[in-house]
Amino acid sequence: MAKITVHRKGHTRKPFTSKRGSKKIKKVKVIKTRVKPSTFKTTDRGKRGRGPKVIPPLEEGALGGSGFFDRSSD
Repeated sequence: MAKITVHRKGHTRKPFTSKRGSKKIKKVKVIKTRVKPSTFKTTDRGKRGRGPKVIPPLEEGALGGSGFFDRSSD
């Protein structure tokens, strides 16, 4: 598989109080923090041949020829 380079943007993580079900847990409080930007290489885990496909623009009436379907004259 191919290697790809991943660029992560830095962002601020919001603070929250941890919950289990609907109950708040007093001891587990996560403070606001800053996540640094990072860059790393990893293997591409996508299926082969599933990338973006470039399709040329179709000519007018190209799909209405023989072998596709019968168009009524009405």
